[in-house]
Amino acid sequence: MDMNRRALLAAAASLALPAARAQKFPDRPIRMIVPFFAGGNTDMIARTTGEGLTRSLGQPIVIDNKPGAGGLLALNELVRARPDGYTIALGTPSTQIITALVTKDAKVDAIRETQPVGMLCGVPLVLVVWAGLPVKTVPELIEYARANPGKLSFASDGIGTSTHLAMEMFCQFTGVQMVHVPYKGSYAADMGNGLVHLAIAGARSQLALAEAGKIRVLATASEQRLPFLPQTPTIAEAGNLPGFDASSWYALFLPAGAPSELVATLAGATRTATAHADYLARITGAGFLAHPGGPVEVAAIMARDKKKWGDVVDRLGLKI
Repeated sequence: MDMNRRALLAAAASLALPAARAQKFPDRPIRMIVPFFAGGNTDMIARTTGEGLTRSLGQPIVIDNKPGAGGLLALNELVRARPDGYTIALGTPSTQIITALVTKDAKVDAIRETQPVGMLCGVPLVLVVWAGLPVKTVPELIEYARANPGKLSFASDGIGTSTHLAMEMFCQFTGVQMVHVPYKGSYAADMGNGLVHLAIAGARSQLALAEAGKIRVLATASEQRLPFLPQTPTIAEAGNLPGFDASSWYALFLPAGAPSELVATLAGATRTATAHADYLARITGAGFLAHPGGPVEVAAIMARDKKKWGDVVDRLGLKI
């Protein structure tokens, strides 16, 4: 065989190698970084998604819980990983966008340094008030808060979290003044006893208190009414506050720079996993919403959310 022919065959083999590798993907377990402690709804979503991806891809998904720093520990670990498809991460608006906006020297930009794979589900939020407050509608709440500036308090999951910024956005939209009370754990008991007056919180977690008559659900905090609360208006429609949307989500991400074929493979597996009947039954049973979407849709939502939450943070001058 002459040297030219040998060189051509070698070149052809080298060009075919990436394609062959792509066709084999995955050939070993995939690690999913989860920026929260094991247990709870987030862990359930991660593990349920992992089961679906295992069905689709034929390889185990290994859950690696990396809580801390509002999600920055997990995010930093993801962006340092090789973009070969064997490290993925679960993300939320808080971990992917808000924490970097409110944290001094965050030194990571998820929009620039990660690659969206697909949406997992939506997180329905509702505006709730202590039943002892003399308000039953959003307009009544706004009127009462304006008449009593600084006397109402709202709970959140902590400074700089999505539930904190959702209520701050409500205050900015309505011009009311309230006191923020950040919690590290559940504030359900304090809400039920009137020690804190209102919150924007996960819908399902509030329904038991509402059924017990300890709180009232005034509105949903998303763009559309919730399928399991069809008679409950949105904050935007009830309060005549067009554009108000504090909706949240869970999505999957790769490090930036992943090959397009690999992104497509994982995106397809994610679509299949999140459309499976078992997956839908588990997430809707836990109070989450089906929210299909691929890489393009997730990227668009992240860009929108960065602008929305960035405006709230800038008005607050919030840095922690």
